[in-house]
Amino acid sequence: MDDCKQFEPVMARVAIKRDGPDRPRTRPDRVAGGKGYSSRKIRAYPRRRGIACTIPERTDRISGRRRRGETLCGLDRTAYRRRDVVERCFNRLKQNKALATRYDKRARHYKALVTLACLRLWPSPVTLRTRPRRCASWARWSRPSPAPVTKPPGTGSEGRRIRA
Repeated sequence: MDDCKQFEPVMARVAIKRDGPDRPRTRPDRVAGGKGYSSRKIRAYPRRRGIACTIPERTDRISGRRRRGETLCGLDRTAYRRRDVVERCFNRLKQNKALATRYDKRARHYKALVTLACLRLWPSPVTLRTRPRRCASWARWSRPSPAPVTKPPGTGSEGRRIRA
């Protein structure tokens, strides 16, 4: 399916939880996307709803705007760089073959598969390998490793002298 056709239904299902028992927000602060999402229809929807948009323009659209004398769309570069975190998460999720190929016919099955893939990513190996916080046993983490033991020349692996 075309992304332009699915953009509005996806945005209509956005629900951002608030602190406390209030209803979730249905309007995000910002929408970010790649150059593939720079169509007029996708840019118009956030503009109508008052949502900031961080989508770079394609070079052919930039040259057309300059030729017609129109203003260029501004791009918040720092917000666009933060989009990389989300892209890396999607790439990790797509390591599941069934998720990447979208074999499921029903939407609820696909949603369940996405949930399972997210649960598999949650205790990621990167977070398990980090050093513990400073505590009583910090000395064993910060202590330098002992120097390697060298064998005297002429000894074998068992430490016995080798006869010449």
